[in-house]
Amino acid sequence: MDSEISSDASVGSSVANLDRSRRRRPQQPGTKVVLIALWIIALLTTVVLIHQRYRGAVSGSIGADFLIYLHAAHLVAAGHSPYQSNGLFLYPPILPLVLAPFVHASPIHVFRAWTVLELAALLVGIGAFVAMQASKLRSWMQPVLFIFCTVTVFHFWPLTVGLFLGQADAFVFAALMLSAWAANRGWPATRGGLIGVSGLLKTWPAAVVVAVFQKGTERRIRAVAAFVVTILIAPLLAVAFGGGSGLVEFVKSVISARSQHLVSDSAWGAPSLLFSNSGLAHPVFVSAPLHVLSTAALLTWVFGLLIVALRTSGDKIMCTWNVTFCIVLLLPISHLAYTLYCLPVLWLWTSRILERRHLTWQQFLVPGVLIVWWLVQTKAWPDSGSSSSISAAKYCVVFGANLVACSASVIGARISDQLGRYVSDRSLAPQTTSA
Repeated sequence: MDSEISSDASVGSSVANLDRSRRRRPQQPGTKVVLIALWIIALLTTVVLIHQRYRGAVSGSIGADFLIYLHAAHLVAAGHSPYQSNGLFLYPPILPLVLAPFVHASPIHVFRAWTVLELAALLVGIGAFVAMQASKLRSWMQPVLFIFCTVTVFHFWPLTVGLFLGQADAFVFAALMLSAWAANRGWPATRGGLIGVSGLLKTWPAAVVVAVFQKGTERRIRAVAAFVVTILIAPLLAVAFGGGSGLVEFVKSVISARSQHLVSDSAWGAPSLLFSNSGLAHPVFVSAPLHVLSTAALLTWVFGLLIVALRTSGDKIMCTWNVTFCIVLLLPISHLAYTLYCLPVLWLWTSRILERRHLTWQQFLVPGVLIVWWLVQTKAWPDSGSSSSISAAKYCVVFGANLVACSASVIGARISDQLGRYVSDRSLAPQTTSA
Protein backbone atom coordinates (compact mmCIF):
# COMPACT_ATOMS: atom_id res chain seq x y z
CA MET A 1 0.00 0.00 0.00
CA ASP A 2 2.79 2.42 0.87
CA SER A 3 4.47 1.68 -2.43
CA GLU A 4 1.22 2.52 -4.28
CA ILE A 5 0.95 5.84 -2.46
CA SER A 6 4.58 6.59 -3.20
CA SER A 7 4.04 5.72 -6.85
CA ASP A 8 0.95 7.97 -7.08
CA ALA A 9 2.84 10.82 -5.44
CA SER A 10 5.72 10.46 -7.86
CA VAL A 11 3.35 10.41 -10.84
CA GLY A 12 1.58 13.53 -9.53
CA SER A 13 4.92 15.26 -9.06
CA SER A 14 5.98 14.34 -12.58
CA VAL A 15 2.75 15.71 -14.04
CA ALA A 16 3.14 18.94 -12.08
CA ASN A 17 6.74 19.31 -13.26
CA LEU A 18 5.63 18.64 -16.84
CA ASP A 19 2.94 21.34 -16.59
CA ARG A 20 5.48 23.81 -15.21
CA SER A 21 7.96 22.99 -17.97
CA ARG A 22 5.25 23.54 -20.57
CA ARG A 23 4.42 26.93 -19.09
CA ARG A 24 8.10 27.88 -19.11
CA ARG A 25 8.61 26.65 -22.67
CA PRO A 26 9.41 29.64 -24.91
CA GLN A 27 6.84 30.55 -27.51
CA GLN A 28 7.45 29.42 -31.07
CA PRO A 29 8.14 32.19 -33.62
CA GLY A 30 4.82 31.47 -35.35
CA THR A 31 2.97 31.85 -32.05
CA LYS A 32 4.63 35.20 -31.43
CA VAL A 33 3.64 36.40 -34.91
CA VAL A 34 0.01 35.43 -34.30
CA LEU A 35 0.04 37.13 -30.90
CA ILE A 36 1.49 40.35 -32.33
CA ALA A 37 -1.05 40.27 -35.18
CA LEU A 38 -3.93 39.87 -32.73
CA TRP A 39 -2.77 42.82 -30.64
CA ILE A 40 -2.42 44.92 -33.82
CA ILE A 41 -6.01 44.00 -34.74
CA ALA A 42 -7.06 44.92 -31.19
CA LEU A 43 -5.35 48.32 -31.50
CA LEU A 44 -6.85 49.09 -34.91
CA THR A 45 -10.32 48.01 -33.81
CA THR A 46 -10.06 50.21 -30.73
CA VAL A 47 -8.92 53.24 -32.72
CA VAL A 48 -11.74 52.90 -35.26
CA LEU A 49 -14.46 52.43 -32.64
CA ILE A 50 -13.20 55.26 -30.42
CA HIS A 51 -13.09 57.59 -33.42
CA GLN A 52 -16.70 56.69 -34.26
CA ARG A 53 -17.90 57.24 -30.70
CA TYR A 54 -16.01 60.52 -30.39
CA ARG A 55 -17.41 61.91 -33.65
CA GLY A 56 -20.91 60.81 -32.68
CA ALA A 57 -20.68 62.52 -29.28
CA VAL A 58 -19.22 65.90 -30.33
CA SER A 59 -20.71 66.33 -33.81
CA GLY A 60 -23.91 67.91 -32.47
CA SER A 61 -24.52 70.30 -29.60
CA ILE A 62 -22.85 70.13 -26.20
CA GLY A 63 -24.27 67.40 -23.98
CA ALA A 64 -27.19 68.58 -21.85
CA ASP A 65 -25.90 66.93 -18.68
CA PHE A 66 -22.41 68.28 -19.26
CA LEU A 67 -23.84 71.80 -19.47
CA ILE A 68 -25.35 71.26 -16.01
CA TYR A 69 -21.92 70.25 -14.68
CA LEU A 70 -20.34 73.27 -16.37
CA HIS A 71 -22.91 75.69 -14.93
CA ALA A 72 -22.25 74.29 -11.44
CA ALA A 73 -18.52 74.72 -12.12
CA HIS A 74 -19.09 78.42 -12.90
CA LEU A 75 -20.81 78.79 -9.52
CA VAL A 76 -17.91 77.09 -7.74
CA ALA A 77 -15.37 79.26 -9.59
CA ALA A 78 -17.30 82.33 -8.41
CA GLY A 79 -17.19 81.13 -4.81
CA HIS A 80 -20.79 79.93 -4.62
CA SER A 81 -22.42 76.60 -3.87
CA PRO A 82 -22.92 74.38 -6.95
CA TYR A 83 -26.48 73.74 -5.75
CA GLN A 84 -27.57 77.31 -6.57
CA SER A 85 -28.58 76.06 -10.01
CA ASN A 86 -32.37 75.90 -9.70
CA GLY A 87 -32.29 72.27 -8.62
CA LEU A 88 -30.62 71.02 -11.82
CA PHE A 89 -27.35 69.86 -10.27
CA LEU A 90 -28.06 66.63 -8.34
CA TYR A 91 -24.58 65.24 -7.82
CA PRO A 92 -21.75 65.45 -5.27
CA PRO A 93 -19.61 68.61 -5.57
CA ILE A 94 -16.48 66.93 -6.94
CA LEU A 95 -17.39 67.30 -10.65
CA PRO A 96 -17.86 71.10 -10.65
CA LEU A 97 -14.71 71.43 -8.54
CA VAL A 98 -12.72 69.53 -11.20
CA LEU A 99 -14.24 71.59 -14.03
CA ALA A 100 -13.94 74.97 -12.28
CA PRO A 101 -10.41 75.77 -13.59
CA PHE A 102 -11.67 75.44 -17.18
CA VAL A 103 -14.81 77.60 -17.07
CA HIS A 104 -13.14 80.43 -19.00
CA ALA A 105 -12.26 78.16 -21.93
CA SER A 106 -14.58 77.55 -24.88
CA PRO A 107 -17.39 75.21 -23.73
CA ILE A 108 -17.17 73.11 -26.88
CA HIS A 109 -13.43 72.60 -26.37
CA VAL A 110 -13.98 71.58 -22.76
CA PHE A 111 -16.73 69.19 -23.84
CA ARG A 112 -14.45 67.60 -26.43
CA ALA A 113 -11.71 67.15 -23.85
CA TRP A 114 -14.29 65.69 -21.45
CA THR A 115 -15.37 63.19 -24.13
CA VAL A 116 -11.76 62.17 -24.79
CA LEU A 117 -11.26 61.56 -21.06
CA GLU A 118 -14.45 59.50 -20.93
CA LEU A 119 -13.23 57.28 -23.76
CA ALA A 120 -9.84 56.97 -22.05
CA ALA A 121 -11.59 55.96 -18.81
CA LEU A 122 -13.40 53.18 -20.67
CA LEU A 123 -10.08 51.93 -22.02
CA VAL A 124 -8.71 51.90 -18.47
CA GLY A 125 -11.69 49.78 -17.46
CA ILE A 126 -11.14 47.35 -20.33
CA GLY A 127 -7.41 47.15 -19.61
CA ALA A 128 -8.02 46.48 -15.92
CA PHE A 129 -10.52 43.73 -16.74
CA VAL A 130 -8.26 41.95 -19.21
CA ALA A 131 -5.36 42.23 -16.74
CA MET A 132 -7.53 40.54 -14.07
CA GLN A 133 -8.31 37.65 -16.42
CA ALA A 134 -4.84 37.33 -18.00
CA SER A 135 -3.50 34.69 -15.60
CA LYS A 136 -6.41 32.37 -16.48
CA LEU A 137 -6.02 32.70 -20.26
CA ARG A 138 -3.54 31.55 -22.84
CA SER A 139 -1.53 34.37 -24.35
CA TRP A 140 -3.43 34.53 -27.66
CA MET A 141 -6.76 34.70 -25.83
CA GLN A 142 -5.89 37.96 -24.08
CA PRO A 143 -6.06 40.17 -27.22
CA VAL A 144 -9.19 38.23 -28.28
CA LEU A 145 -10.85 39.13 -24.97
CA PHE A 146 -9.65 42.74 -25.34
CA ILE A 147 -11.23 42.93 -28.82
CA PHE A 148 -14.46 41.44 -27.51
CA CYS A 149 -14.64 43.96 -24.65
CA THR A 150 -13.83 46.86 -26.97
CA VAL A 151 -16.46 45.94 -29.53
CA THR A 152 -19.20 45.28 -26.98
CA VAL A 153 -18.65 48.53 -25.09
CA PHE A 154 -18.05 50.95 -27.96
CA HIS A 155 -20.85 49.49 -30.07
CA PHE A 156 -23.42 49.83 -27.30
CA TRP A 157 -26.44 52.13 -27.43
CA PRO A 158 -26.47 52.98 -23.68
CA LEU A 159 -22.87 54.21 -24.00
CA THR A 160 -23.76 56.25 -27.08
CA VAL A 161 -26.53 57.94 -25.10
CA GLY A 162 -24.24 58.63 -22.13
CA LEU A 163 -21.52 60.17 -24.30
CA PHE A 164 -24.05 62.29 -26.19
CA LEU A 165 -25.38 63.70 -22.91
CA GLY A 166 -21.88 64.22 -21.51
CA GLN A 167 -22.59 62.08 -18.47
CA ALA A 168 -19.90 60.93 -16.02
CA ASP A 169 -20.75 57.22 -16.21
CA ALA A 170 -17.50 56.30 -17.97
CA PHE A 171 -15.48 57.62 -15.02
CA VAL A 172 -17.67 55.77 -12.52
CA PHE A 173 -17.34 52.62 -14.63
CA ALA A 174 -13.54 52.86 -14.50
CA ALA A 175 -13.54 53.44 -10.74
CA LEU A 176 -15.76 50.40 -10.13
CA MET A 177 -13.64 48.24 -12.43
CA LEU A 178 -10.49 49.29 -10.58
CA SER A 179 -12.25 48.49 -7.30
CA ALA A 180 -12.97 44.99 -8.63
CA TRP A 181 -9.29 44.73 -9.63
CA ALA A 182 -8.29 45.70 -6.07
CA ALA A 183 -10.66 43.04 -4.70
CA ASN A 184 -9.04 40.49 -6.98
CA ARG A 185 -5.60 41.51 -5.66
CA GLY A 186 -6.71 41.25 -2.05
CA TRP A 187 -6.49 44.99 -1.29
CA PRO A 188 -9.67 45.73 0.72
CA ALA A 189 -8.82 49.34 1.61
CA THR A 190 -8.13 50.22 -2.01
CA ARG A 191 -11.33 48.49 -3.03
CA GLY A 192 -13.41 50.44 -0.52
CA GLY A 193 -11.72 53.71 -1.41
CA LEU A 194 -12.40 53.28 -5.13
CA ILE A 195 -16.06 52.47 -4.49
CA GLY A 196 -16.11 55.69 -2.48
CA VAL A 197 -14.62 57.54 -5.48
CA SER A 198 -17.45 56.23 -7.66
CA GLY A 199 -19.89 57.62 -5.09
CA LEU A 200 -18.16 61.00 -5.22
CA LEU A 201 -18.81 61.19 -8.96
CA LYS A 202 -22.46 60.04 -8.81
CA THR A 203 -24.14 59.34 -5.51
CA TRP A 204 -25.88 56.01 -6.18
CA PRO A 205 -22.77 53.92 -7.07
CA ALA A 206 -21.76 54.21 -3.40
CA ALA A 207 -24.35 51.44 -2.81
CA VAL A 208 -21.97 48.97 -4.50
CA VAL A 209 -20.12 48.87 -1.18
CA VAL A 210 -22.56 46.14 -0.10
CA ALA A 211 -20.49 43.81 -2.33
CA VAL A 212 -17.81 43.72 0.38
CA PHE A 213 -20.30 41.73 2.48
CA GLN A 214 -20.09 38.80 0.08
CA LYS A 215 -19.93 35.47 1.88
CA GLY A 216 -16.36 34.54 2.72
CA THR A 217 -14.91 38.03 2.21
CA GLU A 218 -12.11 38.84 4.66
CA ARG A 219 -11.01 42.19 6.11
CA ARG A 220 -14.34 43.87 5.45
CA ILE A 221 -13.71 46.49 8.12
CA ARG A 222 -10.76 47.89 6.15
CA ALA A 223 -12.86 48.17 3.00
CA VAL A 224 -15.77 49.82 4.79
CA ALA A 225 -13.49 52.22 6.69
CA ALA A 226 -11.74 53.32 3.49
CA PHE A 227 -15.12 53.74 1.80
CA VAL A 228 -16.50 55.90 4.63
CA VAL A 229 -13.40 58.11 4.74
CA THR A 230 -13.60 58.64 0.97
CA ILE A 231 -17.34 59.22 0.68
CA LEU A 232 -17.28 61.80 3.51
CA ILE A 233 -15.38 64.11 1.16
CA ALA A 234 -18.70 64.90 -0.56
CA PRO A 235 -20.53 66.48 2.42
CA LEU A 236 -17.30 68.18 3.54
CA LEU A 237 -16.98 69.85 0.14
CA ALA A 238 -20.65 70.85 0.29
CA VAL A 239 -19.97 72.57 3.63
CA ALA A 240 -16.81 74.19 2.27
CA PHE A 241 -18.69 75.69 -0.68
CA GLY A 242 -21.94 76.69 0.99
CA GLY A 243 -21.64 76.26 4.76
CA GLY A 244 -24.56 74.66 6.56
CA SER A 245 -26.97 75.57 3.79
CA GLY A 246 -24.65 73.92 1.27
CA LEU A 247 -24.85 70.67 3.22
CA VAL A 248 -28.64 70.92 3.35
CA GLU A 249 -28.80 71.52 -0.40
CA PHE A 250 -26.53 68.56 -1.00
CA VAL A 251 -28.81 66.26 1.01
CA LYS A 252 -31.87 67.66 -0.77
CA SER A 253 -30.26 67.02 -4.16
CA VAL A 254 -29.59 63.39 -3.26
CA ILE A 255 -33.21 62.93 -2.18
CA SER A 256 -34.75 64.81 -5.11
CA ALA A 257 -32.73 62.73 -7.59
CA ARG A 258 -35.05 59.85 -6.74
CA SER A 259 -38.19 61.68 -7.86
CA GLN A 260 -37.35 62.97 -11.33
CA HIS A 261 -40.14 62.78 -13.91
CA LEU A 262 -38.13 60.59 -16.27
CA VAL A 263 -38.31 57.11 -17.74
CA SER A 264 -36.80 54.63 -15.28
CA ASP A 265 -35.58 51.20 -16.37
CA SER A 266 -36.02 49.72 -12.91
CA ALA A 267 -38.32 47.62 -10.75
CA TRP A 268 -40.03 50.89 -9.78
CA GLY A 269 -40.22 52.47 -13.21
CA ALA A 270 -41.48 49.63 -15.41
CA PRO A 271 -44.78 49.04 -13.51
CA SER A 272 -45.40 52.79 -13.43
CA LEU A 273 -45.06 53.00 -17.21
CA LEU A 274 -47.14 49.88 -17.85
CA PHE A 275 -50.04 50.36 -15.45
CA SER A 276 -50.42 54.07 -14.63
CA ASN A 277 -50.90 57.41 -16.36
CA SER A 278 -47.25 58.41 -16.00
CA GLY A 279 -47.37 60.92 -18.84
CA LEU A 280 -44.16 59.38 -20.20
CA ALA A 281 -45.63 56.58 -22.29
CA HIS A 282 -48.96 55.08 -23.34
CA PRO A 283 -49.81 52.50 -20.63
CA VAL A 284 -50.83 48.95 -21.52
CA PHE A 285 -53.83 49.66 -19.30
CA VAL A 286 -54.33 51.62 -16.10
CA SER A 287 -54.70 49.53 -12.94
CA ALA A 288 -53.62 50.63 -9.48
CA PRO A 289 -53.68 47.06 -8.05
CA LEU A 290 -51.53 45.74 -10.90
CA HIS A 291 -49.17 48.67 -10.46
CA VAL A 292 -48.67 47.89 -6.76
CA LEU A 293 -48.52 44.10 -7.14
CA SER A 294 -46.09 44.14 -10.06
CA THR A 295 -43.82 46.62 -8.25
CA ALA A 296 -43.81 44.44 -5.12
CA ALA A 297 -43.12 41.29 -7.16
CA LEU A 298 -40.25 42.86 -9.10
CA LEU A 299 -38.67 44.37 -5.99
CA THR A 300 -38.90 41.01 -4.21
CA TRP A 301 -37.29 39.25 -7.17
CA VAL A 302 -34.41 41.70 -7.55
CA PHE A 303 -33.73 41.88 -3.81
CA GLY A 304 -33.70 38.08 -3.86
CA LEU A 305 -31.09 38.16 -6.64
CA LEU A 306 -29.02 40.60 -4.59
CA ILE A 307 -29.08 38.29 -1.57
CA VAL A 308 -28.15 35.28 -3.73
CA ALA A 309 -25.25 37.24 -5.23
CA LEU A 310 -23.95 38.13 -1.76
CA ARG A 311 -24.40 34.56 -0.52
CA THR A 312 -22.37 33.19 -3.44
CA SER A 313 -18.78 32.89 -2.26
CA GLY A 314 -15.70 32.73 -4.42
CA ASP A 315 -15.32 35.08 -7.38
CA LYS A 316 -15.24 38.62 -5.96
CA ILE A 317 -15.26 40.20 -9.42
CA MET A 318 -18.41 38.37 -10.44
CA CYS A 319 -20.07 39.32 -7.17
CA THR A 320 -19.13 42.99 -7.58
CA TRP A 321 -20.75 43.26 -11.00
CA ASN A 322 -23.77 41.10 -10.16
CA VAL A 323 -24.40 43.37 -7.16
CA THR A 324 -23.98 46.43 -9.38
CA PHE A 325 -26.45 44.96 -11.86
CA CYS A 326 -29.01 44.44 -9.07
CA ILE A 327 -28.54 47.99 -7.81
CA VAL A 328 -29.16 49.39 -11.30
CA LEU A 329 -32.46 47.49 -11.35
CA LEU A 330 -33.42 48.77 -7.88
CA LEU A 331 -32.77 52.49 -8.40
CA PRO A 332 -35.90 54.68 -8.27
CA ILE A 333 -34.60 56.46 -11.38
CA SER A 334 -32.43 54.18 -13.51
CA HIS A 335 -31.47 55.79 -16.80
CA LEU A 336 -30.82 53.91 -20.03
CA ALA A 337 -27.14 54.92 -19.84
CA TYR A 338 -26.78 52.97 -16.58
CA THR A 339 -26.94 49.72 -18.56
CA LEU A 340 -23.24 50.35 -19.18
CA TYR A 341 -22.58 49.11 -15.63
CA CYS A 342 -24.11 45.73 -16.51
CA LEU A 343 -21.72 45.03 -19.39
CA PRO A 344 -18.84 43.49 -17.34
CA VAL A 345 -21.14 40.55 -16.51
CA LEU A 346 -21.07 39.64 -20.22
CA TRP A 347 -17.27 39.98 -20.23
CA LEU A 348 -16.88 37.72 -17.20
CA TRP A 349 -18.98 34.89 -18.61
CA THR A 350 -17.21 35.16 -21.96
CA SER A 351 -13.85 34.97 -20.18
CA ARG A 352 -15.00 31.81 -18.41
CA ILE A 353 -15.65 30.20 -21.79
CA LEU A 354 -12.21 31.20 -23.07
CA GLU A 355 -10.38 29.80 -20.06
CA ARG A 356 -11.95 26.34 -20.36
CA ARG A 357 -10.38 23.76 -22.65
CA HIS A 358 -13.37 21.41 -22.61
CA LEU A 359 -16.86 22.87 -22.86
CA THR A 360 -20.34 21.43 -22.51
CA TRP A 361 -23.47 22.92 -24.02
CA GLN A 362 -24.71 23.85 -20.54
CA GLN A 363 -21.74 26.18 -20.09
CA PHE A 364 -22.96 28.26 -23.03
CA LEU A 365 -26.40 28.91 -21.54
CA VAL A 366 -25.63 32.01 -19.46
CA PRO A 367 -23.19 33.53 -22.00
CA GLY A 368 -25.78 32.86 -24.72
CA VAL A 369 -28.47 34.72 -22.75
CA LEU A 370 -26.07 37.62 -22.21
CA ILE A 371 -25.13 37.79 -25.90
CA VAL A 372 -28.83 38.07 -26.77
CA TRP A 373 -29.14 40.74 -24.05
CA TRP A 374 -26.28 42.72 -25.62
CA LEU A 375 -27.86 42.47 -29.07
CA VAL A 376 -31.14 43.80 -27.66
CA GLN A 377 -29.33 46.70 -25.98
CA THR A 378 -27.54 47.76 -29.17
CA LYS A 379 -30.90 48.89 -30.59
CA ALA A 380 -32.06 52.49 -30.02
CA TRP A 381 -35.02 51.94 -27.68
CA PRO A 382 -37.27 54.87 -26.65
CA ASP A 383 -36.16 56.75 -23.55
CA SER A 384 -36.79 60.06 -21.79
CA GLY A 385 -37.64 62.66 -24.42
CA SER A 386 -39.33 60.18 -26.75
CA SER A 387 -43.01 60.52 -27.61
CA SER A 388 -45.44 59.73 -24.81
CA SER A 389 -47.73 58.10 -27.39
CA ILE A 390 -45.34 55.15 -27.74
CA SER A 391 -46.54 52.00 -26.00
CA ALA A 392 -45.04 51.50 -22.54
CA ALA A 393 -44.18 47.95 -23.60
CA LYS A 394 -41.49 49.32 -25.93
CA TYR A 395 -40.10 51.52 -23.18
CA CYS A 396 -39.83 48.50 -20.89
CA VAL A 397 -37.83 46.29 -23.26
CA VAL A 398 -34.58 47.60 -21.78
CA PHE A 399 -35.67 46.77 -18.23
CA GLY A 400 -37.04 43.37 -19.22
CA ALA A 401 -33.80 42.42 -20.97
CA ASN A 402 -31.77 43.65 -18.00
CA LEU A 403 -33.87 41.62 -15.56
CA VAL A 404 -33.45 38.41 -17.57
CA ALA A 405 -29.70 38.97 -17.97
CA CYS A 406 -29.18 39.76 -14.29
CA SER A 407 -31.19 36.70 -13.24
CA ALA A 408 -29.19 34.46 -15.58
CA SER A 409 -25.85 35.77 -14.29
CA VAL A 410 -26.68 35.63 -10.58
CA ILE A 411 -28.33 32.20 -10.71
CA GLY A 412 -25.65 30.88 -13.07
CA ALA A 413 -22.90 32.05 -10.71
CA ARG A 414 -24.67 30.38 -7.79
CA ILE A 415 -25.04 27.06 -9.61
CA SER A 416 -21.43 27.22 -10.82
CA ASP A 417 -20.22 27.85 -7.26
CA GLN A 418 -22.23 24.94 -5.87
CA LEU A 419 -21.03 22.58 -8.60
CA GLY A 420 -17.45 23.64 -7.94
CA ARG A 421 -17.86 22.92 -4.24
CA TYR A 422 -19.44 19.53 -5.01
CA VAL A 423 -16.57 18.52 -7.30
CA SER A 424 -14.03 19.78 -4.74
CA ASP A 425 -15.69 17.80 -1.94
CA ARG A 426 -15.74 14.66 -4.08
CA SER A 427 -12.05 15.03 -4.92
CA LEU A 428 -11.12 15.53 -1.26
CA ALA A 429 -13.24 12.64 0.00
CA PRO A 430 -11.23 9.57 1.15
CA GLN A 431 -11.03 6.95 -1.58
CA THR A 432 -11.66 3.31 -0.72
CA THR A 433 -9.56 0.67 -2.41
CA SER A 434 -10.48 -2.94 -2.93
CA ALA A 435 -8.27 -5.64 -1.43
